[in-house]
Amino acid sequence: MSSNPLEIIDISNITPTTSNSILKSLQTQGFLFLDGHDFTQAEVDHLFCISKQFFSLATQHKQQYAIDSEDRGYATFRQENLDPDVNKVGDPKEAFNFGGFNFTTGDASNKSLPSIFTESENKIALQTISKKLYALSIKVLKAIAIALEISPEDGGSDWFGVRHAPEKTSMSTFRLLHYPSVSSMDSNQEIRAGAHTDYGSLTLLFQQKGQEGLQLFEPNASKDTDGKGTWSKVPFVESPNADYRSSGKAAPIVMNIADQLSFWTNGLLRSTLHRVVMPVGDVDRYSVVFFFDANNETELVPIPSKLVKESEGKGKGIEAITGDDGKPLTTKEYMLRRFKATYSKGH
Repeated sequence: MSSNPLEIIDISNITPTTSNSILKSLQTQGFLFLDGHDFTQAEVDHLFCISKQFFSLATQHKQQYAIDSEDRGYATFRQENLDPDVNKVGDPKEAFNFGGFNFTTGDASNKSLPSIFTESENKIALQTISKKLYALSIKVLKAIAIALEISPEDGGSDWFGVRHAPEKTSMSTFRLLHYPSVSSMDSNQEIRAGAHTDYGSLTLLFQQKGQEGLQLFEPNASKDTDGKGTWSKVPFVESPNADYRSSGKAAPIVMNIADQLSFWTNGLLRSTLHRVVMPVGDVDRYSVVFFFDANNETELVPIPSKLVKESEGKGKGIEAITGDDGKPLTTKEYMLRRFKATYSKGH
């Protein structure tokens, strides 16, 4: 069994202890596993089934829904390059992005969608999962706000919630991903998604047993022998809670901090470098990722927290994302900057 470098935190009940445990994990590693969520294994299985059906379609058909300037639609193989300094040919993966959400209804606002996503049963499943992803993300952010001791006068535990309102437009993206097996593409390119940090507030990841591949970079790991840091594998893990397993709840979900939340906290919370490599065995890898962002007009300014003010800002700092005029960037402005640097073509 693979060792697990991450904490598994039960988020079924938000308490000060739970909140502080989340904060500690996000300060040290930037990643953790969320257990005690509301997703069933049946829901997750259905989602991966929908994803596999879409990616099995002919490339010509998928390209009718090509990704647009708002980061919605289909991205083909090697269109995205997350680590251009190392990878000169683009990442060997394909993806479909849902975006422009109204999280009250769970509806995305892609200009057009393949029929497989609009069929009644699948549409309802996608809407339900989108709403649950939003609710879980808000729950995590509430816990972080509690741990950061934001005063009621400054917004308290709802500080993040009002900046991630469900009915307001954001760049949040619900993404289906397919990494073909080595034999079906190229045996010499082990890295399938280059080293990068995520862009928004936080990220949630569903992965399947036997299709692991996520690795996170630990600059000060105990097994680091040359001072250059080391890459740690993130395995698929079962819930340690027997009741969750027997009731049909899905496995713990990988969660990580992204750049904007690291900026907001002046580097107190860590946006960790990570990548995807091929899993052991010549198999395709499918994953589902939710990138959660603040509403488009939100300015990336420091959170009113004593802990943030006292932070040494060893990670990303708020000063790094002001515009040329010295004013704070909005969430959307920052995201569009990052997309421009990420996509090699057609975006």
